[in-house]
Amino acid sequence: MDDMDGQVRTSVARTGPAALAAALLAGLLTVTTAPASAAAALTEPGGCPDVRVVWAGGQARDAAVRELRRVPGQRVSVTAVAAPAPMLSLADLDDIRRQGLRHPHFEGWRGHARRALRTLDRSAETCPWTMLVLGGHSEGAVAAREAARRLSGSRHAAARRHLGALWLLGDPLEKQREVQGQQVLEGVLAGRGPEVPRWVRRAGMLASSCVGNDPVCGGVRGQVPTAEDLTDHDAYDPTSLVGQAGRMVIAEKATWPAISGRQVRVPLSPRGVRGVRAEAVRTLPRGLRISRGHLVGRAPHGRTAVRLRVWSKAVAPAVRRPVTVVLDARRQAAERGTVLVSRGVDARPANAPAWSAAVSDDARAVVYLSTATNLVRGDRSAERRVRPRAYAWDATTGRTELVSVDAGGSPVGASDVRVSGTGRFVLFRDPDTGITWLRDRVAGTSQAVPVAAPQDVVRPASLGRDGRTVTFADGGATRRWHADTGVVEDLGVTGFRAASPDGRFLALVDGATLRIWDTVLRTAVASGDFPASPDYCRSEVSSVSDDGRYVVEDRYCDRYRESRPLEVSGMRPLDQWSPQVSLAADASGWAWVGRDRTVRLQPVGGTDRRLLRAPRWLPTHVDADVDRFVDGDELASVSAAPGGRGVAFGAVGYDVVPGAYTDVEQVYLWTAG
Repeated sequence: MDDMDGQVRTSVARTGPAALAAALLAGLLTVTTAPASAAAALTEPGGCPDVRVVWAGGQARDAAVRELRRVPGQRVSVTAVAAPAPMLSLADLDDIRRQGLRHPHFEGWRGHARRALRTLDRSAETCPWTMLVLGGHSEGAVAAREAARRLSGSRHAAARRHLGALWLLGDPLEKQREVQGQQVLEGVLAGRGPEVPRWVRRAGMLASSCVGNDPVCGGVRGQVPTAEDLTDHDAYDPTSLVGQAGRMVIAEKATWPAISGRQVRVPLSPRGVRGVRAEAVRTLPRGLRISRGHLVGRAPHGRTAVRLRVWSKAVAPAVRRPVTVVLDARRQAAERGTVLVSRGVDARPANAPAWSAAVSDDARAVVYLSTATNLVRGDRSAERRVRPRAYAWDATTGRTELVSVDAGGSPVGASDVRVSGTGRFVLFRDPDTGITWLRDRVAGTSQAVPVAAPQDVVRPASLGRDGRTVTFADGGATRRWHADTGVVEDLGVTGFRAASPDGRFLALVDGATLRIWDTVLRTAVASGDFPASPDYCRSEVSSVSDDGRYVVEDRYCDRYRESRPLEVSGMRPLDQWSPQVSLAADASGWAWVGRDRTVRLQPVGGTDRRLLRAPRWLPTHVDADVDRFVDGDELASVSAAPGGRGVAFGAVGYDVVPGAYTDVEQVYLWTAG
């Protein structure tokens, strides 16, 4: 191999089963400082690596080390073709804007691109089974862009067919983009350098990261950057790549959970990777087959290893990898009597998160929120929905209907969903307009509730058991709306947080003091201070039992929330803090979600019953793109029906119940006997 206009430095690291995955999108690793010839760089001890990362310059070469080491197994080589440029100053930014790529910070970027290109070409020639990753930081990102652009030529077809990713950190050529629909961010040289080829974008190989307020890649238009902002340009570390390990067409070995004798659908690549193909190295076990990039069929009991060969027609099509999928089939995680509620019209689970479940008193209706697009017929949304809608599921018919509908019959967004005792009425708030709606599922009508539009803190309204009254806070006042007459009644108290389902008792909070107000006797029947908490925490109440004796205390500490049941007399906690708690209206008990994602039902004075053991999810090296919050809502949810009749809950896992083999939050219902 010819000399690469300088020193090419390389190192090889033994990393994990999907280091290939992480490396694909990471594109960087620790580089030794000892010079080496190009030939030595491409003839690693022990033969060709599984993945070669070609780093075209800049800082942050070590950023991928921790992420790659999460998934041991692949042999990864990293070649740096240029030394990092000196750190930038604020004066440099002004000069860069005037001089563009002629500024000394970018000196030699075309030469770096040529050296990177030669490294890619030689690797494709000498190591035909090696995946190539091209990346760079700052000036190196510009050189990586140029090398990728030149790969489009016919002379570099072999290298192009081995390229798995283009990874850019702190890219000064980053084009304009909006953040939360307000700030317009752009790189300091947006649009003034080489473009990323269309074939790279179409194949989904481009991954770009811009940390914090880095003004080099994400300056706010019209805003003068500070010296503190500029420090973000050199702040790329392993957290810049969190979640990238395993996001690869293939992994060498992965264990997937399953339910014995039930259907599985194991993805052989992340969602969004195009043109995935696979073939069996040996005869597949009976009942399993390969279909559209998935291993599907019935899972044999116990652990079953399946050897496959996987590749992509769009991403590094010249590279094929042996893959071992181990199915670990056990019994289902949920208690018998549990069914999947958020099931789509195609009989598959919701194709996006479903959460905030609420169950009717008879456990025959469950309402919930979801951003899915396959729950009802006629949903023509072509893209992923951002604003959730409210749905109701009928246990008798198994039918799902859209209930977040306005008075004109148009679908609207939803939050703070509530259901009446019979399941006929559903209360929800449209976050776009601030209007609260009461939906009659039988009549098919929606009625606007005169709840004041939220100002700062949104306190959900309480729906009466009969579905005909709504109690809410209006500024400092507490009011009750009667659906049959349209009358809004002033209840004459302040500090409203929640009302009992029968409407008689109100939970009122003033600082650290809780009062239970009897609307019939028009007096406080119990009061006390919440148990001591740290100064940075505050306590609220989200529900009250029918007899007014029990509440659910929600403690907010900064952005963290936890809940527990509380007996008002003596302000005595009945259980430990947990992520979510639901109090049965008749005070027969409560259901709660543990920190390990288990779900339990606890009768008052009795022994708890585990309804869901910790569900098994993705292999540890695979990171799905699943948010724990959607539109500000936490996905974990639980709702208990009176008398222990049923519990609706949210869970994510591959072994909760048969037919719910999915990596997004779903809603389930457990019913007794």
